[in-house]
Amino acid sequence: MARCENCDAELQPQWKFCVRCGAKVTTATSAPVPVDPTPIAESRLVHASEPAPVAPAIPAAIRPHELTADVEPQAPRRFDWHVLVGILVGVVGAAVIVYLIVALTSAGSSTP
Repeated sequence: MARCENCDAELQPQWKFCVRCGAKVTTATSAPVPVDPTPIAESRLVHASEPAPVAPAIPAAIRPHELTADVEPQAPRRFDWHVLVGILVGVVGAAVIVYLIVALTSAGSSTP
């Protein structure tokens, strides 16, 4: 295994820089990466004269007027009253807390 000339750390053959000190690995220290000699299957080759395969087009979104009989449209969303009541309770509660803070802090500092 090759070693770094700067910090003497072990180097992998494919590394271009030492991971320990960051020094550039010289070509004399790095071993060549072995090449797989097995040939590529002829069916996987793409020739320059053939056009590249085109990805299928993504279909457009379904619009209500394009629905077929077997597709059921979504039901309209109901108004959620409990959400509105929760928001109102929160706003009224915050207003009461602010009123109590103002009333309690100003009661002790009143001058006759």
